Amino acid sequence: MSILITGSNTGFGKLAALSLAREGKKVIATMRDLSKGDDIREVANEEGLSIEIRQLDVCDPEMVQNCLEDAQEIEAIVNNAGFEIQAAVEQLEDELMWNQLDTNLLGPLRLIRTVLPVWTQRGSGVIVNVSSIAGRSAPPYSGSYAASKHALEALSESLHFEVSHLGIRVCLIEPGRFSTGFFENIIRPDTWEGSQHQERALAFREALLRLDSISDS
Repeated sequence: MSILITGSNTGFGKLAALSLAREGKKVIATMRDLSKGDDIREVANEEGLSIEIRQLDVCDPEMVQNCLEDAQEIEAIVNNAGFEIQAAVEQLEDELMWNQLDTNLLGPLRLIRTVLPVWTQRGSGVIVNVSSIAGRSAPPYSGSYAASKHALEALSESLHFEVSHLGIRVCLIEPGRFSTGFFENIIRPDTWEGSQHQERALAFREALLRLDSISDS
């Protein structure tokens, strides 16, 4: 039996894949761009880890179906793939908001929908949804990201009550701020640069960094 993890080329996904493989688990590490899997592939080869790398864009329903054809042989999925849009609410055009929800909410839903028929018949399975502390409290200029994580948490809670009696566990993880490279990939609208929102967001970030330095001292 294997554990499938989305967004495994970096950050929490990569760390989880390597950690689980080092514990003797068979891991399926998925990512949109296979060329970004060289690092995890190299580590797996050096350490003799059981990691299979598959291409998966969680926004592509057909690719999700193909990737999970062997759902019967998968014991758990970790919905980790995601990204953040930094923008004021007034800057959130429909396309931006849709892209945020497509990856962070509909992506996990597509995987869940695909494995559930097989797992309910089998009577076992674990679904791990990686949310964020933003799923509890929405900071400024993270409205779309926080909305996607709030929605993921609601979906997870509802799902728990629907499938727990069938032997399927639903777990929700709410990480805080970690140095994973996540913030380097934040997407911003064209109207962001030089706006008053950018200035206020920078001030807010500096305040957070000061708090981090105090907590670390």
